[in-house]
Amino acid sequence: MFITHGGMGSVMEALAHGVPLLVTGPQTAERRPDADLVKDLRLGTHPPREQATADAVERTLHQRIFTT
Repeated sequence: MFITHGGMGSVMEALAHGVPLLVTGPQTAERRPDADLVKDLRLGTHPPREQATADAVERTLHQRIFTT
């Protein structure tokens, strides 16, 4: 799993390697649609910024690694 801020370069690199994404709250407004698209296309997850805590990220990683 690639943990990223949601920049298009990062998203494309992860997709090229078949790695799921965890987009942690885009830093700028123009990246929000990209983060939403990652989630909508089921290419990864994009939790709301206030829910992107260390514990939530750890749970997501554990779920992705041990349930696939």
